[in-house]
This record gives sequence, structure tokens and C-alpha cells, in this order.
Amino acid sequence: MRGYDLTTGANRLQLSYKALKMAWHDAADQWKDAVQAEFQATYLEPMELEIKSAVDAIRRMDQVLAKAYRECES
Repeated sequence: MRGYDLTTGANRLQLSYKALKMAWHDAADQWKDAVQAEFQATYLEPMELEIKSAVDAIRRMDQVLAKAYRECES
């Protein structure tokens, strides 16, 4: 049995971002001005790449830890 769980956190991060995008989409239908466009460009668009990078890194770390755990069991 593993002594860690990284995938749950990665999955929660992805689901939370998906919920944020859905809420943003709903809000953006009502809020169309320069501030909305700036907020999207400054915060939301870069966040998508950052979250993808973080999730990829978490998944790689999970693989490294799983390998180390298997090697320590042997």
C-alpha cells in the first residue's frame, strides 16, 4: 500500500479549474467590457497553462514515487 496520494490532489485541481471555467463562462455572458477582457487575459488564460503544467508534474512525481516505493518493497 502506498503511503501517499498525489492523484487525488491533481484530479481535484482539474475539477476545480473546470468548475471555475464554467462559472466564468456564465459570468462572461453578462460581463463584457475591458475589465472582463483584462481579467481573462491576465489571470484565467495563464492559469490554464499553469494548471496543466502542475498536473503533469504531479503525475510525473507520482510515477517516480511509485517506482521508488516498489523498489523499496523488494
